[in-house]
Amino acid sequence: VGSKDAIRWAVIDGHTTKQDVSGGLGLALLKEFIAQNAGKIQIISGNAFYEFYDNNETISLLDNYFDGSVISMTFRTDDRKTYRFSNEAEHVDLDDIF
Repeated sequence: VGSKDAIRWAVIDGHTTKQDVSGGLGLALLKEFIAQNAGKIQIISGNAFYEFYDNNETISLLDNYFDGSVISMTFRTDDRKTYRFSNEAEHVDLDDIF
């Protein structure tokens, strides 16, 4: 499997390299949050560069091979919305916390 295919596979909900355990929530959940937050995620792994920003996904090959993986995420910290899992309590107003 090439680096581009490995990254594409890794950001899909439910995909995991773990055996006989649940998992695969991490990158897919982060991607969903970033879409709602108007943030950005970038991944470099092997010879591939992946970016998800402004609900657009791009992936390209690099000229050189990177031995490992790097994930960079940018979040909008001025975002006043509250995020939660569907099974968590209803909306909490940030003004009630601060």
